[in-house]
Amino acid sequence: MSSVIFIMSGFLHFFSQEIAYAAQAGVPTPRLLVPASGILALAGGLIGYRAKIGAWLLVLFLVWVTLVMHNFWAVKDPMMAQIQMAMLLKNVPCLEERY
Repeated sequence: MSSVIFIMSGFLHFFSQEIAYAAQAGVPTPRLLVPASGILALAGGLIGYRAKIGAWLLVLFLVWVTLVMHNFWAVKDPMMAQIQMAMLLKNVPCLEERY
């Protein structure tokens, strides 16, 4: 059931709003990379019968999203930096539990 979040968010990666958000965040070639990350999220969420493959696809997706989209260290606005830090910690459960 936890794969539902990846399936739902994966579909969103094909809409222009998500591509525009990634472009604003400085993602290079967002028209290519955002749908590609959507495919990773969808595939990782849908491959339930091959859990290891699905898990590794989700790891690839989360590493990329975490480092590129939630780079709180580069955000100038303190409020937005806090939000991005929370989003980063959401994607790294081992860090979230410690802090």
